[in-house]
Amino acid sequence: MFDRLIEVNPWSAEIHFLHAQVLANLGRTKESIRAVSRAIVLDPSMNTLYDLLAELYLRKGEPDKARRAERTADRLRGQ
Repeated sequence: MFDRLIEVNPWSAEIHFLHAQVLANLGRTKESIRAVSRAIVLDPSMNTLYDLLAELYLRKGEPDKARRAERTADRLRGQ
């Protein structure tokens, strides 16, 4: 399903984000990181992308990367 959505809307950060969320819920952390990273390239101003990325890096056991993503999300929220 997402392959077709991405094919039709390759520049949609929202679709890549939703794909990343589905992959994360399925426990496919590596793939989810790739999907959310693509979304970040398309729209680096979406703080929710960095929130998900931080969560994924924590799952993967990479706390430094998670903190970096959290700081970016906080900065985008104006905190």
